[in-house]
Amino acid sequence: MRTHYDAEADILYLTIRRGPITDSKELDDDVRVEFDHKGSIVGIEIANARKKLARPFLSTVAKQLKAAR
Repeated sequence: MRTHYDAEADILYLTIRRGPITDSKELDDDVRVEFDHKGSIVGIEIANARKKLARPFLSTVAKQLKAAR
């Protein structure tokens, strides 16, 4: 699994597996799950991540992303 956090847009994207996205489902206004042709989860997008998730978690993700670059 890979993560990407866009601090400016406040969107967290979790890549579960690689592959083309053929369908998606909005769980609420801020959370969308994306699926491949077999119905397996490809990714999860979380908008307004600061409100949805604990700030320490986002801080850790941001630090890991900077270290990985």
